[in-house]
Amino acid sequence: MNNIIITTIIKMKFKFFLIVILGIINAIVIGIYIQKQGFSNSVLQIKELIHKNKLVNEKILKGTYINKDEIVKEENNEDDILSKPKQQIKNRDNIKKEIKSDIYIDNKTEIDKDINNKTENVKKDKNKPISMAEFDISHIVTGPLDVNCYIIGDPKSKKALVIDPGGSPEEILNICKEKGFELESIYLTHAHFDHMLGIYGLREKTEAKIYLHEDDAALYRMLPLQVKFFGFGSHVSTKELIIPDPDVYIKEGDHVMINGEPVAKIYHTPGHSPGSVCFHFEKINKMYTGDTLFRSSVGRTDLWQGSYEQIRNSVRGKLFKMDDNIEVYPGHGPSSSIGYEKTHNFSV
Repeated sequence: MNNIIITTIIKMKFKFFLIVILGIINAIVIGIYIQKQGFSNSVLQIKELIHKNKLVNEKILKGTYINKDEIVKEENNEDDILSKPKQQIKNRDNIKKEIKSDIYIDNKTEIDKDINNKTENVKKDKNKPISMAEFDISHIVTGPLDVNCYIIGDPKSKKALVIDPGGSPEEILNICKEKGFELESIYLTHAHFDHMLGIYGLREKTEAKIYLHEDDAALYRMLPLQVKFFGFGSHVSTKELIIPDPDVYIKEGDHVMINGEPVAKIYHTPGHSPGSVCFHFEKINKMYTGDTLFRSSVGRTDLWQGSYEQIRNSVRGKLFKMDDNIEVYPGHGPSSSIGYEKTHNFSV
């Protein structure tokens, strides 16, 4: 009899302990979920998440096997309250994994490690084209500092432009040749050396015009000095540093052109450099931000004529006022979106 009573008490204590643990897990998951969504969830969204966790908890307490198909079926029987989830939440383990993968990492070392890993993945698929709307877009990683270089072509006119050729001119030209494109222009988001080391090779083989904001003209002429300052003098040939002056100086409100047609609007976004710009391709909802805006960060402002106040005004005063759905393609690291940066970028 005593053994039965003791066994019953132990079971009750264990169940109480399990309930407390599940309650703590639920609180942690909800807290992380709110952080992931940028503190913008409605009460209904929180109730939805609680309901999903409750379903899992009840299964555990009853000692029943958790069938993910049953949970999905339960979700499908209700109204779709969470209208914009990135992934469907199927079970408790996936909930934690999905939320962990997207939350803002506060530690700079962790951010750098994440960016490096994603950049390595980009390198593996660097020749993979992305065909959307009227454009054909190729992405490669170039130069000693892994600059994101974009080749954008028009299949109709067979004309193409390149954004920030940080190196690998032969690879850029081969991509154009394979697609039947004629490279007609080189657009620079700014004039730091790592974004310009492919210019010599491109101009040697083509007549592509060079476009740059005039406020970066002095930096452009300092290319040899920049290379030496960063310690890459022995890695870059002398001829690569002898580049022609820009053909066209661009400014706020101008347009990126392909075959004489405007395809993107130019925004002057100083801070990383005096003449930094961003190119917004409205038809395909993409923006090429150079080193002004990265995923969860912004460009450094401790170089020549850099200004944190200016880059903060550029990002918050211009870029963050644009549509959340605009895809962001920076000069280094992985892509992002305006909406994601508004809620996850604490650098400005």
